[in-house]
Amino acid sequence: MANYIATLSNGGYIHNLTLVDNIKNYNNSKINYIHEPSPRRIQLNNYDNLEHVKQGMYLVSKEGGTARRVFQNFPVEVGSKTGTAEKSGINPATGDTYDDFAWFVGFAPYDDPEIAVAAVIFQGGSGGYAGPLVRDIIAEYLGLNKIETKESLPYDNIYLDKIPIFKENMGYHVKI
Repeated sequence: MANYIATLSNGGYIHNLTLVDNIKNYNNSKINYIHEPSPRRIQLNNYDNLEHVKQGMYLVSKEGGTARRVFQNFPVEVGSKTGTAEKSGINPATGDTYDDFAWFVGFAPYDDPEIAVAAVIFQGGSGGYAGPLVRDIIAEYLGLNKIETKESLPYDNIYLDKIPIFKENMGYHVKI
C-alpha cells in the first residue's frame, strides 16, 4: 500500500521495493553491490487524474476531512486517506465476530513528496485510529520530533570532588 501511495503521489513512477541499499564484503572494505533505483512510469490514459486523487487526499487532511484532527496542527501539508476493512467470521481467540480493521495511508510533504506510509491495525475499528501512527512516522522522518536544547551542560561543569567517587582502571565511577 505504501508503494501504491508513493506511486500515486510522485506522478505515477513506481519503484521496485527493496531492503538492500548495498552489499559489502566480509570486512566492509569493498562494496560488491549498490542498489540503483530504476523507477518506471505506470501507463495511464490521463496523468492529470493522479493530481485529482492527490487533491482529494489533501482535502482529507484539511478542515472538513476525515483526518482533519490527526493533522490539525501539523506543520507540513499532507495527503492522506482513512479506510475501514471488514472481516467476516468468528475470531477464534474471543468467540465474537471480528472488529473492523483500521487502515490509514498518507504522504508528505504534499507539494514534493518524500515519504509515503501505510498503517493497518487489525481489529482496530475505524480507519482514523491508525492516523496517529502515520502522522508520527511522517513527523519522525521529516525531523519534526527533534528536541533542541538551547545550551547543554558540558562535562567540565560537573564538580566531581563534591560527589563520592572512586577511581577504577579506566576512569571515574560514581559510587551509589
